Formats: sequence, C-alpha cells, structure tokens
Amino acid sequence: MLPLVPEADWDEVKSFCQDFAELLARTDPSRFVANMSKVKRKGRMFVDYLRNGQGSTAICPWSTRARAGASFAVPVSWEELPTCESANGFDVFAAAARAQLPEAWEGYFDVEQTLTDRIRHAVR
Repeated sequence: MLPLVPEADWDEVKSFCQDFAELLARTDPSRFVANMSKVKRKGRMFVDYLRNGQGSTAICPWSTRARAGASFAVPVSWEELPTCESANGFDVFAAAARAQLPEAWEGYFDVEQTLTDRIRHAVR
C-alpha cells in the first residue's frame, strides 16, 4: 500500500502500479513476478497491480486470507520487506504477536505525496 493524495485518476494509478510491479519483477525475478499465472509465480511473490483498478477489491490489513492455514494480511515496513519469505507468513499466533510490536505503518497517514512525472518515469 502506498499513501497518495487523491488527485490522479484510476487509470494513472493502475498504470503506475503495473509499471512498478514489472520493475520489481525485472529487477529481482527470483523473488517477484507481475504475471498472475500461478505456474509463473511459483516460489515468488506476485505483485498484484490489478487490485488498483476502479471496482477492484483487495484484502485489508489485519484480515484473514482465504487460504489454508488462515494466514493474515499483516502490514510490514519497507525495511522489513526483504526478510519476508512469503505472503502467507503470518498465522493467527504470529499476527497476534506482531500486533504487540510498534506500528509498521507509523506516519503512513501523515504522508502527502502524489504521482509526479519524475516517479512515473523512474518506474518505466
């Protein structure tokens, strides 16, 4: 999740998210994939830019995921991301322990940023 001042339209945001997901996949293809195909994403983290279209849905933080093992969608900081081995790394016990730690999104709602031409160009 990325906090943005709501001034870009849906298509601009989705396009940026797709470019960003594809940049991650090109930069570290052993860890990230931007292709939805389950075969292609085996053992890698799928960066789902498709959740950024108008009318799309996504699981919210601190919710159980509809997967075996009832893993939780738990927020992590950018600094923690390199240590995440999978998207389902938090079961109910790990999520409860995580909830006792300092907020991973401290200051998140205080950020006021926009999609500038510079950042759009940087991810292409």
